[in-house]
Amino acid sequence: MRSRTVIIGDERQEDFDRLAAGWRAEFDFEGQAAESLLERVIREDWFLRRAEGVCMDAEAELAEVHPLERTAEQHAQMQLYLRYKTTAERSFYRAYYALRGLRKDKLKEELDFDKLRQKMDKYAVEALEKASVEREETAQARVRETGSREPRARALGAAVSRTFFDRAQRAPRADTWIPHALSAPRTDSARLKRGGCDCEVCIKAP
Repeated sequence: MRSRTVIIGDERQEDFDRLAAGWRAEFDFEGQAAESLLERVIREDWFLRRAEGVCMDAEAELAEVHPLERTAEQHAQMQLYLRYKTTAERSFYRAYYALRGLRKDKLKEELDFDKLRQKMDKYAVEALEKASVEREETAQARVRETGSREPRARALGAAVSRTFFDRAQRAPRADTWIPHALSAPRTDSARLKRGGCDCEVCIKAP
């Protein structure tokens, strides 16, 4: 804000800068609306102080005159200063309450955002916990399923082994017919198929 536009008469720039710094320290938040209202509050506060000074000077001058000697013009001038002061007060408090309302809204938005962030964090933690429980249950189910399959697999393997063992036991032994095949003459195709042996073992062999 260009403070030189509000400095008149014997007013000092240092006093205005000190006033502005105090308001900016109290309402330290960003935004175009906040900056506009803050400048208005500073300006209206400065005008109010000026109006109060004018009224005090007028009252001091009027107090030097005896009440019976005061003129109508002096009374009218005093009433004008009082109205000027009242108008300045209304403008100042209107800007001040608007600035306070804006800060209250911003604080409420920040609180609402914090609450929303807390809720989101809570939902995220719950989702992670739920996913962890589901993974644990799935892993346990797989372990149980794998454990139930192992006995069946072992039983199936044992059965297959017994089947091959039984077949091997029923098959004719080679040392019972190979010697006969080597020693017996080969006379016909049937004998050739069974190695030329006429023993019971070779004849019954498929």
